[in-house]
Amino acid sequence: MFQLKTYRPGMKTESNSFFILNRGLNTGKPMNEPCPNCFVCICNSREDKESLYWLLFALWQSNEIKRQLIGSVILYIRKWELERLIRQKAQEHILLVVQKSIPVLREFQRKEQAFFKMSAQVRELKTAYLCSLVR
Repeated sequence: MFQLKTYRPGMKTESNSFFILNRGLNTGKPMNEPCPNCFVCICNSREDKESLYWLLFALWQSNEIKRQLIGSVILYIRKWELERLIRQKAQEHILLVVQKSIPVLREFQRKEQAFFKMSAQVRELKTAYLCSLVR
């Protein structure tokens, strides 16, 4: 179903893979672009990638992954612990629920991105207006 590897800069990745942050306060956050402190989740198919991405997103947003974190200064998760957690949640049929919810989750993500874009535009408009007042 999937394989986790530690990401190294310059590492070639497959199209059916995504990245998972493994250190810091956002540990467990799935990402489309790599960063220095992440794992690569290599999936067997595009459907597996989509399902696992959103499963990890749900585990990260619900703070389920925070229970597995260790470290006194910089929190992190061990690769084998993350693998175990993913396999456990997939066996509990949570993965099936997430698969059915993917269209709704995509819509939430699309609306969130639109909101952030609009918020940035409002901030720019406010700044331009305030600049025009003092000139």
